[in-house]
Amino acid sequence: MPPHFSASAGTPALTGTYERIFNSIQLTITFDIDEIVLMSPEWAFARTTAEGTKTMLQTQTSEPHSNQELFILKKEDGGWKIARRSFSRHLPAVNPQSAQSQLPAEGAQFGPDRQAPLNNSSVERLHRWKDNPRSFSGFVAVASLSGVNAAYPNPGPVTGDTRVHDPTVVKTPSGGYLLAHTGDNVSLKTSSDRTAWKDAGAVFPNGAPWTTQYTKGDKNLWAPDISYHNGQYYLYYSASSFGQRTSAIFLATSKTGASGSWTNQGVVIESNNNNDYNAIDGNLFVDSDGKWWLSFGSFWSGIKLIQLDPKTGKRTGSSMYSLAKRDASVEGAVEAPFITKRGSTYYLWVSFDKCCQGAASTYRVMVGRSSSITGPYVDKAGKQMTSGGGTEIMASHGSIHGPGHNAVFTDTDADVLVYHYYDNAGTALLGINLLKYDNGWPVAY
Repeated sequence: MPPHFSASAGTPALTGTYERIFNSIQLTITFDIDEIVLMSPEWAFARTTAEGTKTMLQTQTSEPHSNQELFILKKEDGGWKIARRSFSRHLPAVNPQSAQSQLPAEGAQFGPDRQAPLNNSSVERLHRWKDNPRSFSGFVAVASLSGVNAAYPNPGPVTGDTRVHDPTVVKTPSGGYLLAHTGDNVSLKTSSDRTAWKDAGAVFPNGAPWTTQYTKGDKNLWAPDISYHNGQYYLYYSASSFGQRTSAIFLATSKTGASGSWTNQGVVIESNNNNDYNAIDGNLFVDSDGKWWLSFGSFWSGIKLIQLDPKTGKRTGSSMYSLAKRDASVEGAVEAPFITKRGSTYYLWVSFDKCCQGAASTYRVMVGRSSSITGPYVDKAGKQMTSGGGTEIMASHGSIHGPGHNAVFTDTDADVLVYHYYDNAGTALLGINLLKYDNGWPVAY
């Protein structure tokens, strides 16, 4: 049987118990855990606090021994942290992509308030990843410890027309909700209560021919960002084609937000294959000092920030700031920026890894914070987002696959996290959770 782990309430201390029967003799080892190193596929080391001693947990297997490290869990700063994860090429799983997407990211934190219940159901669910339960039992135990199944909440209840991709929501002056999302000529939905949603047509029901040079004729327009300022709605939306940098972010405005009422105001910023950035996934942030900013970017050199003229909603000046970047080992997989502010602290939300692969998507929501709109943004560990940093807020769990491309808005009860995810059938659906803050860091619930 795999090792079992438990957590005491109110403390990050963990105790491990390992039981194995050798030649009809049952061996039971109990220890306090300070660090866990998981090796692929059949070795796990639990490093204890007592004089740095190691207790080696060996699960019997017919496969040859391997010293490939999968990841390390360390007790740190009153919680548990994944210090390193390098298992991407060494998962003996039926569906490695699915398995990876269910694991917490490097830098993920979990302490008493976020401790996952460690139970047999979570272990059994993980067993489905493996061809041979015996050979991978150590991995099951440590993945269970990491909070694979319970570290993140399920989306709150939503009903009606909830198929969306890249959603963004604004609260209307009348108290309702207007949602825009990727779709033919940009799709709209409305709700009176944030729960029941109805299709509300397209932003441009008669088409958007000015975008076709970027979309290769496709009507599908991406990643809208909707907000309300100065008595009208502003919609920044993207025209591109998958994997290309021939892209543009456009602005449209409307007094009512209704389908067909929008006026295209033209290009805000564009890119081509000579640029090291991709002009998609725009997000407008209006600061308390009246300055307007647009963050954007996808893969390549990462997330950028430019200043806008509040009178036109278009770019002003030539300055461009780099806010987040990931290296070539993960194909630079960062996109979908969204900036919020709480007090004097700015938060940069992004999505890591791969979107748009149905239930195999590995998208996850990350965040960093800064005292300046232009950065540097850092994660909980102090790592700058321009060096690949980011604190994980939401990732795949259970039947929630690839949650990402989030937006945040403030409602009467809380800050609200909006995102899309894929169900087991690969359908993109609307996810909504509330946010609370733990020592200044957002936590979804």
